[in-house]
Amino acid sequence: MAIYSLDGVDLDDEKMRWVLASETTLSTRGEPWRISVDIPNRFGSLPIPARVLKPATVVLKFSVFSWEDGRGGNRCKGGLNQLEFNLRALLGRLTAFGRMQQLGYKPQGNILKVADVRLSSSIEPTIDPEAEIAHLTATFEVTSGLWRDPQPTVVNLNDLGPLAGGNMPIPDPWLMLSPSGSSCSLKDNVSGTTFTFNGALQGAERLLVDVASYRAWKNPSADWTVANGARPADGEISMGLDGFRLDPDASGRIQVQAFNCTGYIRARRSY
Repeated sequence: MAIYSLDGVDLDDEKMRWVLASETTLSTRGEPWRISVDIPNRFGSLPIPARVLKPATVVLKFSVFSWEDGRGGNRCKGGLNQLEFNLRALLGRLTAFGRMQQLGYKPQGNILKVADVRLSSSIEPTIDPEAEIAHLTATFEVTSGLWRDPQPTVVNLNDLGPLAGGNMPIPDPWLMLSPSGSSCSLKDNVSGTTFTFNGALQGAERLLVDVASYRAWKNPSADWTVANGARPADGEISMGLDGFRLDPDASGRIQVQAFNCTGYIRARRSY
């Protein structure tokens, strides 16, 4: 099994027509977005601590062979026409239009991490006609700068233990809250970011919040989807300039204080 997959398919071909080659990079993290302010009559500059990451880059290198099916040691050269066919098949696997692709990273013995990616450069294969082998490099941009769990985890505000284990901020949690009064709030202990709701729910409504898009609904359903009859509540929520995010502490734990509410968080850990 390859350490990388693309849209759920291993990047080492099952027929051994191509394999990931040496100098393929490991899963990288985006560079911190650094800002400094120059102030007249002050030595140096005033540094502002990084709050987010720039996109990351993953470089995948491939060797492509000319056999039709190399399984079971059946690796007879199939000629340059077969090499061209295999090369085009790989290029089709690496290219997508009108959508992002999902790159998976799973070294042996580790959990799967995924990232939304897009090709960031042209692919220019080179060929050794005598050996009937081609080599190519595909460079992908990890647009968020983060690697994530493939699926979200739902946790009660009273027990955030299942969200432990990440080492980077979670910038896009969903919230489902039941306020006990006209105002409720959450505070992440590590980042210091806060979320506040000032409003009232009716009957069995729950406050459903998509933090990343700054959207909220008074939802008549206990599902994580906006139900028919949900009432918009965008104007009744507030967050700071950094939004509301979940930052793990040094041991990977998430710690959130809840004021005047109970509820749940739905999120994917970040790496």
